Amino acid sequence: MTDHPHEAARRFVLNLREAMGEASVRSTAIGAEVDRNSLRMVLDGETWPDAKLVAKLELHFKRTLWPGYFEE
Repeated sequence: MTDHPHEAARRFVLNLREAMGEASVRSTAIGAEVDRNSLRMVLDGETWPDAKLVAKLELHFKRTLWPGYFEE
């Protein structure tokens, strides 16, 4: 994708799905202390994640999920 913001959001979702593994949306939301519906909507591509959601998920999984600008 040539539009960087959309590509970053797409890659975030891929990274998040990988981090979640077999975990459910519900269990992930509870563990990360985020709204389950917001998480589901981001995973389904219905909305963009806000910075707070990204930060909480990264803290929960103890890894960077939002791709850097120059990452391949």
